[in-house]
Amino acid sequence: MGHGIAQICAQNGWDVVVREVDQDKLDEGLARIDKQLGKAVSKEKMTRTTPTSSRAGSRARSTTPISPTATW
Repeated sequence: MGHGIAQICAQNGWDVVVREVDQDKLDEGLARIDKQLGKAVSKEKMTRTTPTSSRAGSRARSTTPISPTATW
């Protein structure tokens, strides 16, 4: 569920840090975001070059520990 919230926030211009307890879970969540963006592209709801899809990738950062490196 958290990956969807992160995706929507990033698509709408918010800077997001996606945090998980381990790298495997983090990779799964990021893969789900990519999958959802891919579905939107295949359904022609957006293109890979639309501001919404490119913004989602540039606004989302990821980390496993809570640390100063996760800040903007």
